[in-house]
Amino acid sequence: MIGVKFIIADNFLWRHHFKTLLPLTPPFIEPKIDCRKAKKLIKKNKAYFIRWESNFDNGKPSNWWHIIKDSSEDLMALSRNTRNQIRRGSKHFNVHLYDQDFIAQNTYSIYRDTFNSYSTFEKFLSEEEFKDQIINLPSFTEFWVIKNIESHEIVGFSENILLDDSCFYNTIWILPGARKKYAGYLLFHIMNKYYLNEKGLKYVSDGTRSISHHTNIHEFLQSKFGFRKAYCELNVVYSWNIWLLVMLMYPFKNLINKLSFLNKASVLLKQEKIRRSFEK
Repeated sequence: MIGVKFIIADNFLWRHHFKTLLPLTPPFIEPKIDCRKAKKLIKKNKAYFIRWESNFDNGKPSNWWHIIKDSSEDLMALSRNTRNQIRRGSKHFNVHLYDQDFIAQNTYSIYRDTFNSYSTFEKFLSEEEFKDQIINLPSFTEFWVIKNIESHEIVGFSENILLDDSCFYNTIWILPGARKKYAGYLLFHIMNKYYLNEKGLKYVSDGTRSISHHTNIHEFLQSKFGFRKAYCELNVVYSWNIWLLVMLMYPFKNLINKLSFLNKASVLLKQEKIRRSFEK
């Protein structure tokens, strides 16, 4: 995903994405919301559903979590293999913060050339759409750029969201050739060190459990950089028509999961199954 569209309700930030409302405010701050307020927000914003977490980082294993790191970034505490890969990456690349203007004008080719390597429902953006999304991002967005040391060419970038003493690694785009030379290892190490050690943030996050597609990034961050699962409870309120659709389809969820052309319906039903696991 590139860019963030958001709304504010009761001093809480919601991300408006694919006709869904998802928290932008970090999950350790719970929204002051109930079913009635949720339905009002859904109707006002013409959304399909609204989703949020409660009881964040409760230590009780469950079916929903955020992947976070809340300990300092210590190179020597990482595995020998990871340290070597970070050092190998540092021989080829450097990583620095850049402003929105620079990103808008210089990184479209990275986005374009890496888009197809991601399994996503996202619409592919034209160059003008890409620039517009970047320029209109909120002020609490930061960007890191990876450059080849010898050629000074850009090989990747990261879009991060900083809010309430935390940082969310929103999107990361790295060319395949640079990934093979451990650019990603270097990027995560430098960002972790900056946000956790230098800025002293409460935690950095790579987001929630993915139910829309399989990704190895969370396993990578846990095994290589000491990220962990912060378990929490999932809450979902649907618009009336989506609620009706979910109720009708749910008994057939196992069959729907097998039909690739019903992928979006399958994701919706996976979410509903997780939500039901927290019912008292």
